[in-house]
Amino acid sequence: RVLIDGLDGPHGIDLHEGYLYIAERSAVGRIAFDAASGEVSGDYRHIVTGLPDGGNHWTRTVRVGPDDRLYVSVGSSCNVCIEDDPRRAAILRYTLDGGEGEIFARGLRNSVGMDWRPADGALYAVDNGRDLLGDDFPPEEMNKVVAGGHYGWPFFHGDNVPDPEFGTHPQVAKIRDTLRGQAYGFTAHMAPLGITFMRNPDAPGGLAGAALVAFHGSWNRSRKSGYKVMSVHWGADGTISTRDFLWGFEKDEDVIGRPVSVAEGVDGAIYVSDDYTGTIYRVVRGGEGKQVMRPAAAPPAAAGMAMRDPLAGLSDAERMQLTQRGGEIYAAMGCVNCHGPQGEGRTAPALTGLAQRYGIADLVALFEKPPANMPPARLNGDEARALAVRLLDVNG
Repeated sequence: RVLIDGLDGPHGIDLHEGYLYIAERSAVGRIAFDAASGEVSGDYRHIVTGLPDGGNHWTRTVRVGPDDRLYVSVGSSCNVCIEDDPRRAAILRYTLDGGEGEIFARGLRNSVGMDWRPADGALYAVDNGRDLLGDDFPPEEMNKVVAGGHYGWPFFHGDNVPDPEFGTHPQVAKIRDTLRGQAYGFTAHMAPLGITFMRNPDAPGGLAGAALVAFHGSWNRSRKSGYKVMSVHWGADGTISTRDFLWGFEKDEDVIGRPVSVAEGVDGAIYVSDDYTGTIYRVVRGGEGKQVMRPAAAPPAAAGMAMRDPLAGLSDAERMQLTQRGGEIYAAMGCVNCHGPQGEGRTAPALTGLAQRYGIADLVALFEKPPANMPPARLNGDEARALAVRLLDVNG
């Protein structure tokens, strides 16, 4: 059931005092929402506009804090650089009607997930570290975020280890007094996208007061990392520990799911979104020895079944013409720099087996709203279709 359409790359949402807040690429809007009926009413209105757009990390997250203020995370435009707009790689803060905008914290390369710990009211955010420094550095971070703090990027990573390119930049002197290290470091390239503290005091398995972190999974590590949900626990002495909560989305380098976010339901269940399969999983407590969640079935190709050809509706001449045009677009857009001339993979994943998951329309939709680690395509309809055909023809 569609509540609102016509949005520009919506990602983050939050509910507060009868309003549904939605973060789009360059704006935040809200509309009246009745939680009992699940219906919206009145007009959807932008209350924050002009957020920096373009480049990498285009998703925006909006949360309402315990201080009745809006917190909006804006990722960096690049892997590592000095941003022209200080609102990039930052968490911004506004009043509930979008006024009094300010930069709350800086140096957060891409903190998609953030939440407040009930035990002390502190804001914690998970952050995605830069790429191209090897398999094991820098760590993915969980930061305890305070007003005015700077969390290192692009100058420092993890426990304030200098970046090899920007660690001695002249601007380092300007952030020294506000520089803060990570609260906890995860394995590099796991891509934490969601963090949610468990507020149900009866949550099972020691989860009460813990946080669940969704790891989307690595895209350029020689051995994949992430692809699971972990629980984060605080000891009485403040030490932080983790353990796996939900896994099986990747096995032996084969990926069947990519967790994005976690929500705690009023029914006590835990909900996990997966943008690889377009699925929301409901995780409930089972009986002794009862299996609650089973891994997804193998794709048809893996089961030995014939796969349909997504290009079967094209004539040979049309297929050849579109593939040639798509190849020109592939080269002109610089796709070759990350994916390789034939999609074999360089700094980005290899483009293999696309026909198992996509048709032409699916890829066109992906180009229109690409994942956060892929730059916007900015293609018209004919160009997007040609590129989709080329990818399915060469890499299907």
